[in-house]
Amino acid sequence: MKPSKEKDEIAAAEGTLVCHGVKRGHSFLSQQCLINVCKTIFTSSAVASNLSCARTKATAIAVYVTLKHIKLRWLSLYLSIKRLVEVFIPVKKYFLEQKNYPLEIKQLFERDEVPCILSFLQHILFEIHKKNLELQRYYTIAVDLFRIITSIKNKLKERIDSQLFCAACRYRLARLPIDKQNMLKTSFIEFLSTIISYIDSYFDQNIVFYRTINYFSYENIEALTWNQVIQCVDMLKIKGSNEDCLFDEFTNIKSMFKTISDQSIPIFHQVQAFVKKQNDMTVTNICDEVTDIDDNYSTGVKI
Repeated sequence: MKPSKEKDEIAAAEGTLVCHGVKRGHSFLSQQCLINVCKTIFTSSAVASNLSCARTKATAIAVYVTLKHIKLRWLSLYLSIKRLVEVFIPVKKYFLEQKNYPLEIKQLFERDEVPCILSFLQHILFEIHKKNLELQRYYTIAVDLFRIITSIKNKLKERIDSQLFCAACRYRLARLPIDKQNMLKTSFIEFLSTIISYIDSYFDQNIVFYRTINYFSYENIEALTWNQVIQCVDMLKIKGSNEDCLFDEFTNIKSMFKTISDQSIPIFHQVQAFVKKQNDMTVTNICDEVTDIDDNYSTGVKI
């Protein structure tokens, strides 16, 4: 429905700009700059001239209004929650000082449990955010998946069992009436269980495969057994593989690793020394080639 009043048009314009910024991943600081640009460009527009949507207001619109109408993956909500926690007090003050604003926002800011909920969401979504980034690293390989996914699942399960949702949340929970404490704990557990179920819906489809290839993620290669190697070969259905040659390579690698590990010099320093030696050899070869070219040039020999 097209707004009929100037205030409605201004509100619609502000909401549209914030919606665009959220969908494109713009910061609230850039949102404020965009408002100033619009005012400068469209000086003859009454709507543009009356736009007032700086960082604080843009944050509130994004979290409480816009996000309700955008199909946004929950995995990307961490940064929005983090920003809201940072500006919660000024945002609350801003809206409570307004005369006309949605009843839902008034009820939200008047609820004592909101800071506790935000603390919980910020902490849990941060844990998810870290694992999400870990999965997106350019050097993450298939053998890392089982470790990464299992670690976050175990951490979430441990929080359910211990009912320690985060330190800040625990402090705020203790200050609430017992009925609200129980209600929030139940909702937190349900939220964590939903995350685990969400992970399982994707991960469990190939969990046997991930668990099998995870054998090769061990830092200590001595823990790797021949039976585990064969399980991976069978799982990957590698045709034409020569098990005798593979076994020889397997034992040679383990033997070499043991020899290196038994030395008094740490493996890291051994690798550094090897790389330095290779670099020195490369530089020496280049110098020899340059010397040969100079000698040939001085004697008039054409190359």
